[in-house]
Amino acid sequence: MLLFALFLTIALGALGVAMMRGVPVRERIAGNVTDKQRALRAAEDALRYAEGWLVQERGVASVPCAGAIDARVSSLRVCTRPLTDPTRPPWPERIENLPLPGNQPDANGPSRSAIHIVEVGMARGGLDRVFQITAAGYGPAGATGTTAVAVLRSTFSLSTAARNLGAH
Repeated sequence: MLLFALFLTIALGALGVAMMRGVPVRERIAGNVTDKQRALRAAEDALRYAEGWLVQERGVASVPCAGAIDARVSSLRVCTRPLTDPTRPPWPERIENLPLPGNQPDANGPSRSAIHIVEVGMARGGLDRVFQITAAGYGPAGATGTTAVAVLRSTFSLSTAARNLGAH
């Protein structure tokens, strides 16, 4: 009986050690999920901000873009060229430091979000201007030094004509 109790104690101890080894992995997984969610939220906020800006400014004229623009010191812009590789931010042509909550630059890198707006053409016989908005959101730098990044893209149509909705 004593031998059985000793064997059971050793088996339960080994099981406990094995379970404890998995705890840091689960904590890192949970942290990564949280960082990804923060990055996605930052990208969504930036996308909505760009859409609202386009509506407010009525889709300003497109300009050639070069370099990063700080939204705190310069107005937003619509670029004439699309991004060459939107899946690899930070892009060489971007607008960052958008006036969004918590969107200040990190000591280790860019602000929490950035956008790129490009006009892609006209729709509905020239009544709508069509824009492509690409937004990147960054999560906080994790314990491993890596940063979660989310990239979202939206096609946004802006009507430039008035319509009589009362006529049948």
